[in-house]
Amino acid sequence: MEDKCHAVITQTNFFDVNCALSCNLCTQDPTYTLPEIPLPPALEPLQFILGRWYSQAAKGYRFPTDLYENEYEEILDIAPSNVPMFGPPSLNLTSTSWINDDIRVTHGFITLKPNAFPPEVAILSTSNEGLNMIELGILKQHVLTLNVSYMQVHPTMDNSILPLGVSQFKKMFKKMQDYLI
Repeated sequence: MEDKCHAVITQTNFFDVNCALSCNLCTQDPTYTLPEIPLPPALEPLQFILGRWYSQAAKGYRFPTDLYENEYEEILDIAPSNVPMFGPPSLNLTSTSWINDDIRVTHGFITLKPNAFPPEVAILSTSNEGLNMIELGILKQHVLTLNVSYMQVHPTMDNSILPLGVSQFKKMFKKMQDYLI
């Protein structure tokens, strides 16, 4: 960085983990434990979202699951994934929704559009019930607003209780656990 690390040090945690200078101006914290999979620098705007989140869906907001009750509980796990050799880095997303013994699981990826401000986010997901979705949105002040841009529903899914045509809804989550970064 040739004497530029002082200007950048407040913008990234790179220098907290790695010393880019041979002069040892930056030193590694010996108490710091390296994560199994580090967060790619391109995904640092999403750092706050890493972890385990809990939600109890409000009445009428069963989306994106076809659960037959008005309310259900949901655990959302978001963790870094291995950086691909080609293509943009992403985060792994797993959502587990349930009411009593009725369980729905969704797996997907979260990625960012490079060099976009405010950050533009995309979520690609698929569920064990046959619902495939692409959601696109914007991240502003730690609030992620998404719109469904594509939805494919498996023919065996009960379309009568899916909120087809809904492109935006509000869902609140409470963070239960941080992911080590």
